[in-house]
Amino acid sequence: MKQLKTLGVVIGRFQIPELHEGHIGLLDEVATRHEQMLILVGHNTIRFNTDDPFPFHIRKQMLESRYPRATVLPLMDSPISNEHWSSTVDKKVASVSETGKAVLYGSRDSFIPKYTGQYPTQELDELPNVSATQVRALVGAEIVDDPLFRKGWLSAIHWQYSVTDPTVDMAIHTADFNQVLLGRRGADSPLRFFGGFVDPEDESFEVAAGREQVEEAMGIEVSKPKYIASQRITDPRYGKSKYGVMTTFFAMEFQGGVPEAGDDMDLTQWCDLNEQLLGVVAPEHVVLVELLLKYKQERLA
Repeated sequence: MKQLKTLGVVIGRFQIPELHEGHIGLLDEVATRHEQMLILVGHNTIRFNTDDPFPFHIRKQMLESRYPRATVLPLMDSPISNEHWSSTVDKKVASVSETGKAVLYGSRDSFIPKYTGQYPTQELDELPNVSATQVRALVGAEIVDDPLFRKGWLSAIHWQYSVTDPTVDMAIHTADFNQVLLGRRGADSPLRFFGGFVDPEDESFEVAAGREQVEEAMGIEVSKPKYIASQRITDPRYGKSKYGVMTTFFAMEFQGGVPEAGDDMDLTQWCDLNEQLLGVVAPEHVVLVELLLKYKQERLA
């Protein structure tokens, strides 16, 4: 008769280039207590960042190389509630446990306080002065002159999620819509609307638009931004990249002052707001002129 195996469960993020002493101490202890070990690896679908730099498959490989007999499964973060997350944990554990029983292990400041599921938990002592956050900061700041480092960098870019970056653009127009203020990034460059990328600190697209206006079209007073449309932009800087740009286009009524170029704009220029503008703006902003002409027609109707 087959002997049923007892199951010990460890839950963690393991967002680190190699397991530190705290991880190893915890995992080794569970491995000695149980004939079978399940490692649930927390992850999410947010673009890789300094807090979550490694995708699941890389962390799975790292864990399996040291603990080949362990079962390593992904555990999706839950934005709903601790109860929902705990239910997901229980389903993962039940799919692996041969007896229907298991013990979940964690260390200080682990998942245990938020777990509300059916399995017993046990806290194990944690080695002091071991911080994955500090390790990530130190390793992440290091640039190594080695082909393996550069291959790793390339692999990280390859596994990034395809995303669309948010931007804002502003049409600063006169009250009668006869003219619009545009800028140039150099004397020989085409005319373009003022705008830029949304910063992480911006609370809204409107705030981002106001900030970009102050930075690029200085010395003037304008009205609060009014939404025109959102539009995908074919940004030449992205080339054949799998990433893209989606802009939110706003109108701002000019209320006074003398325009002065700022930030990465070298020149400002008032232009007649008509169809001739289509032939003089940067190619990627032609669609914005079309949207602005339609907006003008609707506002003056």
